[in-house]
Amino acid sequence: MEPSILLLCKYGSFTVVLTVTRDFRFDDLVQSICKKWQDLVLQRFQLLYAVSDHHNCHLDNDDDFANMFALAGAYGVSCVDVGVEVLSSSSVESRLFPVAFGVVDSEDDENWLWFLRKLSGILSPRPITFITDRHSGLLKGIPEVFPNGHHAYCLQHLKNNLRDKLTGQLSNGFREQVISLFSNCAYAPTLLDFEEAIQELYTVGGAKAKNFVESLPRENWANAYFQGKRYGEMCSNAAESFNKWILEACHLPILSAIDKIRIQLMTQMCDRRQKSTKMNGIVCPEMDARLVEAFSKGKVWTVAQSSEEVFEVFSLPTVVVDLQNQRCTCSRWQINSFPCMHAITAIQKFGKQVTNYLDPFYFVDAYRFSYELSINPIPTLGAPNVLKEFRIILPPKTRRPRGRPKIQRIRSRGEKVRQMRCSRCKKLGKHNRKSCKEAVD
Repeated sequence: MEPSILLLCKYGSFTVVLTVTRDFRFDDLVQSICKKWQDLVLQRFQLLYAVSDHHNCHLDNDDDFANMFALAGAYGVSCVDVGVEVLSSSSVESRLFPVAFGVVDSEDDENWLWFLRKLSGILSPRPITFITDRHSGLLKGIPEVFPNGHHAYCLQHLKNNLRDKLTGQLSNGFREQVISLFSNCAYAPTLLDFEEAIQELYTVGGAKAKNFVESLPRENWANAYFQGKRYGEMCSNAAESFNKWILEACHLPILSAIDKIRIQLMTQMCDRRQKSTKMNGIVCPEMDARLVEAFSKGKVWTVAQSSEEVFEVFSLPTVVVDLQNQRCTCSRWQINSFPCMHAITAIQKFGKQVTNYLDPFYFVDAYRFSYELSINPIPTLGAPNVLKEFRIILPPKTRRPRGRPKIQRIRSRGEKVRQMRCSRCKKLGKHNRKSCKEAVD
């Protein structure tokens, strides 16, 4: 029989007893504690344990958990006291770095490795999901610096690459059909769904689509094979949105650009902090809307109970929901780390509390905590006088090449360009009446 110990977890004036074994993971312990005390927010509390004469031992990761288990065995202890302590604002500020800028000379393998190593010093050692393009520096650096991390390829970049591979095919409509089938493969939640989708892709897309897909490791782009949690994110849109948001600042000198970005972030965090004060529910409004939609769609399904936490949902097809392990045979709960419609239906029809099965990141308290810290203003009043010629850092002197300088950015591969209709020749293209050279009657 697998040896086990009892953890006497104390928070305030209450104590909860948990039975754990060596196979228990630190994340499982944290989730269990958050379910017992719903007012706790992830990353806002710490765990300390005591074994014999060893007090205030930190419990922060899987290694600490294994050491606690070994220490209890060495002293012949079957019960371990675990204290749950809420961190003060100053403690949280010292442990978290809300905003980080990675500035490198150029985007090459060496600089990406440098950036990832700096990032690893800030993030926790727990498994992390990265969603990026397929730059060689990221492909090499992430497995080296984050061996427990999960690397997902941005679906939008993959679709653009596939669209390039299909150049010269029958029509734009045919290419978009193949791209749509490729997206179906990426979103397929189960291995059976994936195999059906990929066979249809091979039939329609032919050799070019098949060669492209087979060059990609399935665990890096297909939900059915992905080992981590994607939280519903398939693209690196957050980074692209941020780049567009600071587009105006990019044209300024470096010091002015950093100051403008600082003011934008300071204002945004203040606005969202004020917005969070108007949230009256437990779950964030967007996720609460998903729960309501799932409740509505699952009303017609019948649910049969197998045990205290296992249910069979008679949808089409029938699935099995395991609430204790937060799993469903449709696989969507595991992929998105948010209960699927089957799980929500089982929770509702058997009178259980849905918030007990939600990731703490979806709670309003977690949203408020994300914007709790402020970016302080930096006044220039009282600052030391700096000579005018040193206030602006000029770019290095370079020789201007021949020709008119470009004023439009270089578009990404596969990026669509909206065509316009010329008022003179009435044709679609990239020209207008002023630059039209078509022969007209």
